[in-house]
Amino acid sequence: MSGSPLLRYRSRLTGEGGAILIQVVMAMVALVGFLALVVDYGVLLVARAQAQNAADGAALAAATALGFDTMATATGTAVAQQNAQAIASTVPIWGRTPQIDVAWVCNSVSSTPSSTACPAVPGLPPVPPRAFFGATVHVYADNAHGNAVPSYFAKVFGVLSQDVRAQATAAAAPANVGTCVWPLAIPDFWEDNTLPADDYQHNEYMPQLPGDDFYAPPQTYQNGVQITGGFNPTGIALTTNSTPSDSITADEQRLDEMLVHAPPGGALWPKIKRSHLVAVRVSGRGFLADLTTCSPGRRFIGERLDLDLTATPADALAGARTRWAADGGARWNPATYRIEGSCAGRSCAAAISPRLVLLPVFDPEAYDLTRNMAAPEITIVNFVGFFLNPTADPVTDGAIIGELSTYPGTIDRVRPIVRLQYSPLRTAVLTR
Repeated sequence: MSGSPLLRYRSRLTGEGGAILIQVVMAMVALVGFLALVVDYGVLLVARAQAQNAADGAALAAATALGFDTMATATGTAVAQQNAQAIASTVPIWGRTPQIDVAWVCNSVSSTPSSTACPAVPGLPPVPPRAFFGATVHVYADNAHGNAVPSYFAKVFGVLSQDVRAQATAAAAPANVGTCVWPLAIPDFWEDNTLPADDYQHNEYMPQLPGDDFYAPPQTYQNGVQITGGFNPTGIALTTNSTPSDSITADEQRLDEMLVHAPPGGALWPKIKRSHLVAVRVSGRGFLADLTTCSPGRRFIGERLDLDLTATPADALAGARTRWAADGGARWNPATYRIEGSCAGRSCAAAISPRLVLLPVFDPEAYDLTRNMAAPEITIVNFVGFFLNPTADPVTDGAIIGELSTYPGTIDRVRPIVRLQYSPLRTAVLTR
């Protein structure tokens, strides 16, 4: 009976050989699913990080253009759009060129700083009324734009590609920390009500009397809270006295007198003039070294600078000529207020033109009230870029000639900072 056909049939029904094949197939399906989860999800995470980097960089590039170019014109936004696209294209998303679009933030001029049209930047002063304040950049690597990130193991389950998107918003912002500061300071602008018109004069007794020259220091903020000033400043806000302006419209400047030595016999220091240069210490290297090359360290709004009594006018003029010669082919475009033809980023190692220097701007009233001392007070209230004469020798009849300009800086939120429309020192910040 043991060899009967019935027993042999039952044996085949109860055998386990086929079960192993089924288990292998099931295990392979699970393994592929696990690989799809690990590999394809890993690809997705990497692509998302790359997309966010592209969005952050593009938004900062757009906001930087808005901070340093004419912001209320189509040209200004066109440059911002070009910069955003150029930066985004340098950050491939899993080997694919990202597609972007830019939506402008604060794209209608608002008369109230708290308006939702111009959202505040946390920790910074209220934003000014302006046509374009910042930009939101959307980055895409997806099927809708024809550049989706591929799937690898997930294709087994019909998932052929993955969509990746990212977004970032950045805004133009005032800065309060300057680097490569030139060791020559200039007085802030004031309302001139007395003769001679070039000198800062006011009654020595406070409060100021009607008819005195009038100086209002810039409004300053710390962590977004106003700490000084109650109205628009009259200073070198690069405006027409008190009207806010987004762009630099100052004419060519002539800085033609330098204060370098204490008066003899305890006499008063001279009254400050608008064209005065005051030699100050910005590092320990020496006056001429800081004139001709980038000075080390950082300087802040609100900081007091020591006078450099070893400096000479001849050193100042020689330093200006040396800086001019370092980028002799650069020129100033008076229509766009931009530097063109510079060696920066090309034939010279500098990131910006060596002919663009950063001048500390000081409080003329604090100087005037302390000029009976051995060293009058030089307190930084602002910074301004100064592009040495674009056409020829920057020294004419003993004066240094140049154009006022914006200049890149950084932010220290615990130190005083002025509002954007009064800050030639600027930067760009991510807001979300």
